[in-house]
Amino acid sequence: MRELLRAVSGSVLPAEGSSAPLGRVRVCRGPRGAGKGGGPRAPPAVTAIDQRGVADLLADGDPATATTARGRALEELVVYLFELVPGVSVTARNALNAFHAEEIDVAFWNDGDPAGLRMFDHILLVECKNWSMPTGYPELAVFNDKLTSRGRPMGIFVATAGITGKPADRTAAHEVLGRALAQGREIIIVTRREIEGLGDTDDLVRLLKRKRAQLAVSGTIFEQ
Repeated sequence: MRELLRAVSGSVLPAEGSSAPLGRVRVCRGPRGAGKGGGPRAPPAVTAIDQRGVADLLADGDPATATTARGRALEELVVYLFELVPGVSVTARNALNAFHAEEIDVAFWNDGDPAGLRMFDHILLVECKNWSMPTGYPELAVFNDKLTSRGRPMGIFVATAGITGKPADRTAAHEVLGRALAQGREIIIVTRREIEGLGDTDDLVRLLKRKRAQLAVSGTIFEQ
């Protein structure tokens, strides 16, 4: 837990028992059922995604006029989807760094379950942009800076309308993906259309793996 909060806040945390503030971090845990003897019950290897629920969560953000309200609706959806994946069990949301200058939308702890996001970073930071237009270079560059300052080798950028530029030419926002990769950092883009096409957690895991492979081969993301 302390390692997760360190990655989110971007600073060294106070020692155990210290009364020093940790910053505005809300830690959430998804519901867990009980197995035999009252212990935790492991989730099934593949869990169906409630597509009606996904549509409802997306619809919650559509009428919102404020960017913050639209973003929060998308965050709720991201939390729902990723906490279904085996081994992804802890999140921190809307966490500011030690200087209150940068905010991480969602952070997940990833145990690397063989049925889940094995070989992915054990701390996954996620940025959510629920915009009607493609997200541009400045927003991707800021997210890359957040990952850099926290020493994270990977981040997930959920942009409902995709990102700007031509992938083949690595223009606009695609230039950030190539530059981050050259620095040893992977930024995976996920769009609304791709989320709407997910039927179960295996679909989500395969999507993220495919995009990682595509980044390594081409230096950017073509699927949007």
